[in-house]
Amino acid sequence: MGGAYSLMKDEWIKKPTKADFEPDEKLIRSKAETVMVDVDSLEENFSEDEYEPFKEKLDKVWKKIKDFRKSGLESESGEYSIGNLVFKLLRRNGYISKVMDMKNKSYDKQFK
Repeated sequence: MGGAYSLMKDEWIKKPTKADFEPDEKLIRSKAETVMVDVDSLEENFSEDEYEPFKEKLDKVWKKIKDFRKSGLESESGEYSIGNLVFKLLRRNGYISKVMDMKNKSYDKQFK
């Protein structure tokens, strides 16, 4: 953690140290699953809702995701915080992309 390497000199400027960290996987998974359920539900109802009500629901879920990340990074735990790890789990499992795709498609749909 916290290392810096010089490509020009081909040497460590500051060697990284291994962080002594054990994530609470159960808590991270449960928080991520609440967002995943919301995103999946929005995805299922994508074609049924009008633009404005759908956008409000989608914005609410997106705000929840962003708040996880923001509060996590601002906390003392920083990159190892629960909120940040929830965000990373959502991103790795494609849920951030799903939300962004739905935002774009719903915007496009309103003009058809």
